[in-house]
Amino acid sequence: MPNEDSPTPSLEGTESGEGRPRLSATLFRVCLLLTLLCFLFGVYRYSDYLLDDAFISLRYARNLIEAQGLVFNVGERVEGYTNFLWVMLGAALLGGGLDPVAGLKAFSLAAALLLIWSTSRLERLGRKARWMTGEGTEPRAPADSPSWAIVFLLPLPAFAYWACTSMETMLFVSLFLLFLYLGFRETILGRGNTSTLVAVLLALTRPEGVYFFLLGVSSFVSWEWLGRGRVKVRRMLLRLILFGLLYGTYFTWRLLYYGQLLPNTFYAKVTGGSDQFLGGLQYSLSWALSFPLLAAALAAPAFLFKTSGKRRHSLFFPVWIVALGVAIYPIAIGGDSMPFHRFFLPLLPLAAVLLAWLPEEMKGRAPRPMANLKGPTLSLLVVLLLALHIAAGWLGGGAGAAFVAHRIATVGRLAGLYFSQSTSPDSILAVNTAGALPYYSGRRAVDMLGLTVREIATQSRYLDLPGWSGHQRGWGDYVLSRRPDVILWYNSAGLADPHYLGDRQLADNPYFRFFYVLRRTDLAPPGGVSEDDERRLGRFLGTPFGSNPEGRPFLLRDLG
Repeated sequence: MPNEDSPTPSLEGTESGEGRPRLSATLFRVCLLLTLLCFLFGVYRYSDYLLDDAFISLRYARNLIEAQGLVFNVGERVEGYTNFLWVMLGAALLGGGLDPVAGLKAFSLAAALLLIWSTSRLERLGRKARWMTGEGTEPRAPADSPSWAIVFLLPLPAFAYWACTSMETMLFVSLFLLFLYLGFRETILGRGNTSTLVAVLLALTRPEGVYFFLLGVSSFVSWEWLGRGRVKVRRMLLRLILFGLLYGTYFTWRLLYYGQLLPNTFYAKVTGGSDQFLGGLQYSLSWALSFPLLAAALAAPAFLFKTSGKRRHSLFFPVWIVALGVAIYPIAIGGDSMPFHRFFLPLLPLAAVLLAWLPEEMKGRAPRPMANLKGPTLSLLVVLLLALHIAAGWLGGGAGAAFVAHRIATVGRLAGLYFSQSTSPDSILAVNTAGALPYYSGRRAVDMLGLTVREIATQSRYLDLPGWSGHQRGWGDYVLSRRPDVILWYNSAGLADPHYLGDRQLADNPYFRFFYVLRRTDLAPPGGVSEDDERRLGRFLGTPFGSNPEGRPFLLRDLG
């Protein structure tokens, strides 16, 4: 039984021992239904959206099953992907004759369901841990409380969007939350090592999974120290050794195969310097403005939380430390250019769990007006905060970026099909969008931003501009040395004016001006333009995709 100092959960449907009102179970069910409808609408809206970078992974997967090696261009061993496990899933779909885009979207949706389950279990484990009776037994509480963290997570468009993409982001986040839940549970029970196996899958999904694994292990150790005053060093070392042996085997293989300590994308995107750090700060500020309630939940513990004897079994502090560690990563690398703050996605479920735990942590520390809130007033406040939370998420600006990203990939597919028919098999394309266009063209491609080209990624010159993560590299002379048959400035639709560093270097090169001429080509998919294509893409006919005075829905401007 809990002692007299033990705080009781405040988000259940019964009265507390102190006579304080709690949020009713009916209110929870109404809020859950509302947020579930928001999630289903988000899935409906984004289910057919594409991302250009997803096709980089698929190009590696296709070359693998065609026995050409795990490469972007045949004969060039460059690690231009950061999602080994996801590439293997794509290869399995291609090898089975299935649509890889639809298959990977299905994997993302399944991962979203796993994330919902893991988030709920972590939240409830934190509530139960307060009634922990001893090592080796499952923590127990009077009853399972409703999972308010799911209510805060489900309505966010960022969650729905990444649940529908053919990229590895949702799988990575779901494995991370599963790792944390299993790790804390195993630490409480004093047995099991399933969490370490999940951490290996996490690190195979994205390389920063190694950093997230170390964050998790640190949080398990801190919880043991705070809760029991001692740490089982043997268990911690066993986790590290098992992870090191399994992941180390893969790391040794990729080091021998590619010859680089880190993926080539790291060298292409991370430039260092104050502008990169400034870009990361801008990225984090943009995230906080899009998710103010979750950002407030992350900031509140710095002012409200205090470790004490009666809170020694709380998971709040260790999970908060993990959340801060997760937030540092995108700031350190300068942010990201993907829609809906991709690198901050792991923060969403963590912040939602902390927000659900926060009322219990604030007991006795909340301002008097908040402490005296009655049942109806408290319910109204929760509804208003949830409404603002949903509105901020949907008005945060990610929807426009997601649509533009979808259009780039869609036009890239059409351009790739065009070049597959209008160029010879040995042709070389120089592009700034290395996904759908090279994938559907089947031609050798030079990525002028350097994601899949080692020489450009390690070139010392780059644009020193904050907020341009992944778009700062370029080397026009190297591009010309490859003698491409077609050069497209800017994106998959091309542009008559130079945009990126490589474009500008080419424009200043006299050899380029002498040997290459500007060509315009009307581009339509095989069989003509469908109504769906015209509806989706016709809205964005102006900059940056070129003017279209004839009113045609597709226009390709290529340099060749």
